[in-house]
Amino acid sequence: MKSRAFIRAKILVVFASLAAVAAGAIFEPSVKAESNSGLTAALHKAKVFPPSSGATVNLIDRQAVVEVFHFAADAAARRKAAIFAARALVNYAAGQFNTIAVKFYDQGGTASYSEIIVNARDITSLVVGTIKVDELAASVSQVDISLSDNKVSIFNKYLGAAEKQIDQGHYWEAEQIVDSAARIHGNPPETNGRFTRDMISLAEGFDTWGDPERAEAVLRKIVDHREATNSLNDSDADLSIQHLVDLLLAGKRYSEAEQLLNKLASNPSLSQAANPKAYASNLERLALCHIATAQYPQAESELNQVVSLKESNGESSISLAKTFETIGDLYRTQGKRGDAQNYYKKARAIFDRAVVSRKPSEKIDYQVYHAHLRQLDDKLKQL
Repeated sequence: MKSRAFIRAKILVVFASLAAVAAGAIFEPSVKAESNSGLTAALHKAKVFPPSSGATVNLIDRQAVVEVFHFAADAAARRKAAIFAARALVNYAAGQFNTIAVKFYDQGGTASYSEIIVNARDITSLVVGTIKVDELAASVSQVDISLSDNKVSIFNKYLGAAEKQIDQGHYWEAEQIVDSAARIHGNPPETNGRFTRDMISLAEGFDTWGDPERAEAVLRKIVDHREATNSLNDSDADLSIQHLVDLLLAGKRYSEAEQLLNKLASNPSLSQAANPKAYASNLERLALCHIATAQYPQAESELNQVVSLKESNGESSISLAKTFETIGDLYRTQGKRGDAQNYYKKARAIFDRAVVSRKPSEKIDYQVYHAHLRQLDDKLKQL
């Protein structure tokens, strides 16, 4: 029978691991640099792989990367070996990892390999007995890369593994998978928007979890990536920009939001001539920054320009109503009661028409209509 001290030590390891994962603990670079040899020694001591495998461990951004050069090609055996390797490393250095990626290289070199990705939290579950080895082996992510794979197919495989993590609410692990793939294979090509959509889901997940800093970091990756690939002019890019600006405004980081929007305004693909819809959207976001910083004349000029752009480009009436509401907010902030009331009523009139409209481009759901109506009524009552 195991001693109470042994059991107590195991429990402390488990809770330390859980706390580190939950808090996203950061360790010092010096510890990280010194840990590679120690991790490799711990792996060898566990005798997961034969000495001839040449197994090594590197700790990179809270991911333990295990490289194995000579191991049987049996998929089931590799999955279990990866789990045992992950367990040995987590036991040795609890709380240092989000994921453990075990790469089994084929005999021909490092161009083709099978990467099995084990979450540190899954090892915690294994230790406490809430999951068994066979169950975990059936559920871990595996990425198989062959000589015939190109950059697009490689990233699609890693994105598939990241999507699996996102579906389970494992946002930090999903981000780590994408980051590690980009670090090795370079930035992903934006072929069908899959990378952006996955990153949008990831940012939304971080937001829901209450980690706006991580959400912002992911959104900046999207915008930077889209800028580098000259693909800022679609709805996914616009959604990412909107979310990023919302986070900056919520954090009262107005100068950063203004700097971002001015940079986007200078992008040729988002100019008034090339993309009037995107230009109007970014101009309206810029006006919100100027309202927040009491630059009212500038905000008013920008919003009036937005109205003209939307009217001349046939934007949906709902979009125009939202701009009218923003103008009403601008006037209310300045104490211009009559002007504010006028624009709130203009917005309400559009919503009233939209809820009964037969045009698909104009019609809105009653629940959405009711929410807008209540918001406008509240603002009118405050005047």
